[in-house]
Formats: sequence, structure tokens, C-alpha cells
Amino acid sequence: MCHVLKFEPYGSCALSRMLLKRALCNNRIGHILFWLLRAELGQLSEVDQDLTRNYKRFALMVEAYCRANYTHLNSMLRQVDMVVRLTDLSKIIKTMKDNECATKHLQKELASYVEIMQDMISPLDISISLGTLNIEMCKVIGSAKQPLRLAWTNPEPLARLHNETHQIIFKNGDDLRQDMLTLQVMRIMDALWKSQDYDLCLSIYEVLPMGRNVGMICVVQNCSTLFEIQCAAKQLGSTFSMESGLINKYIRNHSENSKVYIFGRS
Repeated sequence: MCHVLKFEPYGSCALSRMLLKRALCNNRIGHILFWLLRAELGQLSEVDQDLTRNYKRFALMVEAYCRANYTHLNSMLRQVDMVVRLTDLSKIIKTMKDNECATKHLQKELASYVEIMQDMISPLDISISLGTLNIEMCKVIGSAKQPLRLAWTNPEPLARLHNETHQIIFKNGDDLRQDMLTLQVMRIMDALWKSQDYDLCLSIYEVLPMGRNVGMICVVQNCSTLFEIQCAAKQLGSTFSMESGLINKYIRNHSENSKVYIFGRS
């Protein structure tokens, strides 16, 4: 809906008022709206040096939300500060070709950001609290964009029964608005399938754009990527050239109950 605001003739329209009203009535919606508006501002700031009409429109909405929801402001300022520091850090890391050196530099810099980046609300989900920043688990992922994988302890008393850590990928270089839209479609399809008693057990992770080609991705723990599956099967190459039966073979080998697997395929 933030994108639709660009096509409204006036800044004070029914859509903008509805979004602000919903955001102020629900902190979760307000949190997401804040970052989506900030992502749009980041994209528009590079279009022209002059302030465009849409830029002013989004900036006024951010100001209106922050002024009306001052109780949420301190938490948002900490998160904005963290995103700015991570963005600057990721730009430096992109100049490093060696992944091990990049990881060491990341951990060294994070040591000076500890007070800012721990004991705070998760930028991806305001219902999750991030504990102590686990610097040893933080690393640079060896891919083209060199995203940063960050880890925090889970301060919940029963964390050992679920996830002992909260892990987030900070990515600089891709427009995560496209990823977010794709996952929203997946959520709709998952709801439709479940309404017809088809539970595919999808783990739809959170993605949140936070600026110009900057954002965060939730790490799905205890899983394997397609690249890792290919490496294990010694089939290196593009995922588009993957052997058709490779995924089925992987699932069958890791299925605890073969009958459940066979039933799921039938």
C-alpha cells in the first residue's frame, strides 16, 4: 500500500489516513509501516537531488507517525542507529575479497557497537527481544553481496526448548521490497492451501526493507540451502540446472518416517 501512495493526487488522502490510523492502533503495523516508508524515502532520495512530491509525502507520514507515537520513538531511534552503522560497515566489507578477513573485521567493529546493538527489540519482529550480541557467531556470508549474519542470545527463560539464539541477515545491495512481496504471496497461498486441508509445513521467514537496497532477513535455523544440498550431492552449478530428483532424494534421506514421506507425495 505504501507504493500505491505514489499515485494518490494529494498527500492527505483516505489511504494515508487509514494507514496512519492502523499504525497508531497497532504497534506491529506501525513498526512495519515506519520501515517501509523509510525504504521508500531511501529509494526516492537517489532519484533527484531536489525533494520530489512523493519524497515530501512519505517524509510527512513518517513525521506524523513519530510525533503521534512518541512511546515507540526511542526504540526506533536505536534501530535506525544500528541500521546506519551496519550499512556503513557493510560498504567497507564489500571492498574486502577475502571472506575470513572480512569476518574478522566485522567482529572487530561489532565489538565497539555492543552497547548499541544488544538488549533491544528485534527490528524484524517487535514481539521478539534480542539479548546479548554473540560476536563469535557473527560472520560475513560468502556470496556476491556479502551479507552480514548477526546473532543474539535469546533472553527468554525457556529459550533452550526452542531457539537459543536469534539470527538475522543484514543485506546491502538488493531491493528487498521484491522479496517481501513474494513472501506475502506465499503467505496468501499457504492460507488458501490450509483452508483446503493442505498443510505444506512452509516456514515463511520475515523480510523487512529498511532503506535504499538495505534490509534484514530472518534466518531459518536448522535448515539447508539449495546450494548446500547441491554441494553435498557434488552437483555444483546453478539452481536452475539442478537435477529434478535431487530435492526428493534429500527429503527422503532426512525423513524420519518413510510412510509419511510416501503419503505426502501421493
